[in-house]
Amino acid sequence: MSRAPGLMKFSMLTAEMPKCWRGAIPHAVECSDDASLRLEHVTLFASNCFGFLEVNCDGTVYVGCRIDRRPPEDDPVKRASARLRSPDADACHSKHAIKGSSYLECSARFMGDDCINICGDYHMVMALQGRSLRVLAKGQMNIQPGDPVELVLYSGERLPDAVAVAVEPSGSIRDDEKAFLARQALDANLKSARGLGNAFTITRDREVAMVRGGILCSARRVGNNFAVRNCNFGFNRSRGILIKASHGEITGNHLEGCRMSAILVAPEYWWLEAGSSTDLDHADMAYEWLFNGINSSSGLRGAGPLPAQRIEVSGQLKALFPAHLNSLGLRKADGTALTLDANGDGPFKDYVKSFVIAAAQRALKGR
Repeated sequence: MSRAPGLMKFSMLTAEMPKCWRGAIPHAVECSDDASLRLEHVTLFASNCFGFLEVNCDGTVYVGCRIDRRPPEDDPVKRASARLRSPDADACHSKHAIKGSSYLECSARFMGDDCINICGDYHMVMALQGRSLRVLAKGQMNIQPGDPVELVLYSGERLPDAVAVAVEPSGSIRDDEKAFLARQALDANLKSARGLGNAFTITRDREVAMVRGGILCSARRVGNNFAVRNCNFGFNRSRGILIKASHGEITGNHLEGCRMSAILVAPEYWWLEAGSSTDLDHADMAYEWLFNGINSSSGLRGAGPLPAQRIEVSGQLKALFPAHLNSLGLRKADGTALTLDANGDGPFKDYVKSFVIAAAQRALKGR
């Protein structure tokens, strides 16, 4: 690649083509409404969008599945240059699962987006009347009566879950609701109301004050009880393992060359991808070890100082992290032990700092 003011020249580039010829499904393998499905040793070399997509499934297991660029010597199409990508988007995307997927000894490399994404969908609150909410559904409404419902305020604060008592159609999106969406920090399709056209009235088991822009989802349909174990991921454009579910396992994985976070546990308002993970004690400890002492916030979740109770809990979690980290027996390639002392300092901290500095330098050079 060469670069000059106002001009960029590439020897090769990749482009996303999410729609297929004559409207065919753009994913290599798509499963929907399946239970206890098992896929073993499936190899994919390319896809216009996702490699493996599953929607509304329950307990899918992937064993030894592999996604990679097809090597030139094995490619039936003889090309002047080798392939740059495998799938254009996520390698494995699981949405609305009741029991989350298990990815066991799988590998995925050179994708145009995430390696693993386990999530549900948020629906957006437009109006409140007592225990009833007028909600715009993202795609199909998947909250059912009896489901526990995750509630998130427009400020970003998560409330205690409620229970859906009734779910009823309530017409289509209104002009004032379209205008509201257009002002939000959302993906362009969502801002233009694409996929948010149908309204529903959801009645909860108790009154909870929520204003327009709040979001909610079925806490049963986000992929809880997932497993990502002994996998090999990397060299992709976005995140390695992206999780929005709870009660899961992420163990024994090797991640290398992910352009963004290797492991990220967080919901995403931008895509309205749910939910908010719980019971991730070790993740919380590591987070507080990194960010303890930053006692104010700004942005989508509101601005201002953190409450005293959160600051106190942050200090407690930070203090627990060194013992957990040292129990893992981590070492650098040269055999140096990656440890922390009781204050959170040591070779592991220096090692993490070296990657942060290197990433910042690359970003500066790329300007």
